[in-house]
Amino acid sequence: MCDNDFDKYIAAEADGSQAYYRRELAKLDAKNKQELKCLVEKMNNAGCPASFSWAFSEVTEGIPQFARYLILKELHRSITDVEEGLSCAEDFTEDIESLYQTAAGAVGEDHIKRLLTAYAKGIVGTLISLIDDGNLDRDRDGISWSLIQTDAEGTPTGQIIEGLHEDFAEFDKM
Repeated sequence: MCDNDFDKYIAAEADGSQAYYRRELAKLDAKNKQELKCLVEKMNNAGCPASFSWAFSEVTEGIPQFARYLILKELHRSITDVEEGLSCAEDFTEDIESLYQTAAGAVGEDHIKRLLTAYAKGIVGTLISLIDDGNLDRDRDGISWSLIQTDAEGTPTGQIIEGLHEDFAEFDKM
């Protein structure tokens, strides 16, 4: 694998980052370059528009960026799929469809969908903070929690997935 294999990805990066990536890529051994190439391909297949920079960070810094991307992608999908959210809400509020239709009739379906999407972003943002921060009363309670990456069979890899809040706000722009 030669560095030219990454030229199209580096060219897509911001001008200020291109020299950095070329310099740092030259420092990687063949094994890491192959790992980077495979990870970029997997992230591209998953729809990640910033696949090279995220994959580079995972390979060079050990940050589980692919897992972070997949989690944020699914959370974002859940936020923007109002119909699925309403369907899930039926498990907790039997008359949710009637409530939705009443609200949509009063202010318009577009407005109510925008409201529900914004509300879902707030809830998910709070959940992400809860996951990232763990138990704020850990000293009192003696426990906390983390989100752990697993392999395809569900076996924990030991890698903690954190910092979701860092990319959550930007995910709409991806």
